[in-house]
Amino acid sequence: MKKIINICIILFLLGLPWGNISANAIGTTDDYFVVKPIDSDVMITDYTGQEEDVVIPEQLNGLLSASAADTPDQTSGAGDPGGIFRAHGNGQSFTAGLSGYLNKVDLYMADYGSSAIVFTLSIYSGESVSGSALATATFSSKDIPYNPGGWVSVLFDKPTQVQAGLQYTMLLTSSIGDTPQTAWKVYNSDVYGGGQAYTENNWSNNDFGFITYVGQSPSDYTTSLVVSPVNGTYGQTVIISATLITPNGPIAGKRVNVSLDGNIIGFLTTDSAGVGSGSYSLRLAAGSYELKVSIPASYPYSAAEQTTTFTVNKAPLTATPNNMTRQYGTSNSNFTLNYNGLMAWDTAAALGQPVYSTSADTLSPIGNYDIIASGLASTKYTIIYSPGTLTVSPAPLTVTVANQSRAYGQSNPSLTGSITGLVNGDGILASYSTAAAESSPVGSYPIVPSISDPKGKLNNYHVVIEEGELRVTKAELHVAADSVSRWVGTANPSFTGHLTGAIADDSITAKYESTAREDSTEGVYDITAKLLDPLNRLSNYEVINDIGKLTVYAAPKPVFATGETADTV
Repeated sequence: MKKIINICIILFLLGLPWGNISANAIGTTDDYFVVKPIDSDVMITDYTGQEEDVVIPEQLNGLLSASAADTPDQTSGAGDPGGIFRAHGNGQSFTAGLSGYLNKVDLYMADYGSSAIVFTLSIYSGESVSGSALATATFSSKDIPYNPGGWVSVLFDKPTQVQAGLQYTMLLTSSIGDTPQTAWKVYNSDVYGGGQAYTENNWSNNDFGFITYVGQSPSDYTTSLVVSPVNGTYGQTVIISATLITPNGPIAGKRVNVSLDGNIIGFLTTDSAGVGSGSYSLRLAAGSYELKVSIPASYPYSAAEQTTTFTVNKAPLTATPNNMTRQYGTSNSNFTLNYNGLMAWDTAAALGQPVYSTSADTLSPIGNYDIIASGLASTKYTIIYSPGTLTVSPAPLTVTVANQSRAYGQSNPSLTGSITGLVNGDGILASYSTAAAESSPVGSYPIVPSISDPKGKLNNYHVVIEEGELRVTKAELHVAADSVSRWVGTANPSFTGHLTGAIADDSITAKYESTAREDSTEGVYDITAKLLDPLNRLSNYEVINDIGKLTVYAAPKPVFATGETADTV
């Protein structure tokens, strides 16, 4: 929007005659002053937020003033004159009220979008714009406040002397001639009795806006800079501050360039006290640097520079190996490092490859061991090594017992098992036992391992026992009755048989019997065994019973001699 307004005003001014103009310039509420962004990571952040040599109209009166001893002398008025005239080839005569040096003249001007125009204000003797100028001063169009305008201070580095009661003329010219982009504002009536306006090669009763300042001595525009040493730690933000002064006082709105070892890092803009401050992030290697602040010559001020020391100290950085855990008997893993204090923009790789050491090896018993790091180097950090912890934990050791079985009454078989998880040739052995004896009854009996640790290494293991069992099964007990025979009518003979498989200590015996009686008829009768178990051991046996046979024969008929009978025999 501002650019459109600028074009309209310029076109309007181009069509104006060189006479007095009563219309006010078109106003705008746009902010004319643009803040240049500064990268705060690598450059100074300027706290004032102003462009070089730019001062807003409210600040202008007095900030670029002459010596405090200068006295306002002649003026056409303090307010906005209202009318506008192109700022080239126009003048204003005035009558000095004080004798002394004309150190400064304020002009009420307005800018409409000019670019790099240089104006010259010349002072002539009498009410005349011819002859040799008594004094000249220059200023830039960027010093002129944007429409609707304001006061511009014009400073003379070689001021002329004026005498009270004598008349003088100031003439304003432009480096590009006729300039519709800027205007010297004029009153529409005769407001000043000591002189008159000069426009279009003619004198008129109107008056331009102006103020003259007279001092008892020429103003001294020799500049000097004051800067204090800066001391900070890498990664911190420090404040760089410089003060720009002249014998007449501080200077506002000036850009002070700042460099380190000859490399520009930014600029500071001075405030009303002549102080420019900015923040700077320390990302330089630790060491001492030359800090230089400088300003180039800018009419009427001289160039100035000042150097001091800029010290960057190393930042503390703690390097701690990350804690790790491994099992007894295994190798150390790849260690890693934790950095406390490493700046976000730095990388660990820039510090070099760390070297790790620990007293723990594969043979080391369980426990905690320090992990020590070394080998890092930095020009920015003071590296502090803090130990990490390597924890050697127990290794798993499993003892597995093999299951066994046997029959009742037999000796125990060889008891065996296996050990898995042994490392480092620790020589840990296992033997196996059970409570079962030959006479132990049928059932299951735990087989318990007993661990032998001749080298004292068992504490380095987490032992898991997988128990086995011995199963005692029933023994075979074989009983067989002997078969016999007899005649009918005779008593049973003594029955006998065989008992095999019984353990002597069990006192198991067999008694044999049959259902046949003396008067039993002829036939075949079973002979069965009845086991006698006074010690109740029979449950430990699987009895196999072989039944015998009793054969009862009928009596044979006798063969009698001739003439004999059973009754006669």
